[in-house]
Amino acid sequence: MNPSEDAFRAAVSDGGALAAVVVDRETRAVLVGSGEIPNLARLLDLLLQTQPEPARELYVGGRERSLYCSVLGSGKAIILAMPPAASVALGWALVRHLSGTVGA
Repeated sequence: MNPSEDAFRAAVSDGGALAAVVVDRETRAVLVGSGEIPNLARLLDLLLQTQPEPARELYVGGRERSLYCSVLGSGKAIILAMPPAASVALGWALVRHLSGTVGA
């Protein structure tokens, strides 16, 4: 593990997230991960659709988890799973912090 991966995993854990991944937008390979995101392939299909334009940010609230998704300019995407009772502002703040740890 390199220092940025360690920082990413520590931020996910310290932020109270259930899981988070950084995905390469082209290959859809998970570059860094902490925990598992259910239905990741379907979520990436929605987030990274090619027409008309990929979503820049997407929030999906659910009973078991809330998902925060952000397409980064560096060719990566971050997907974060938070407990549903967590503040939405906290979720987006953690996404912004995580994007800094992976060189967005």
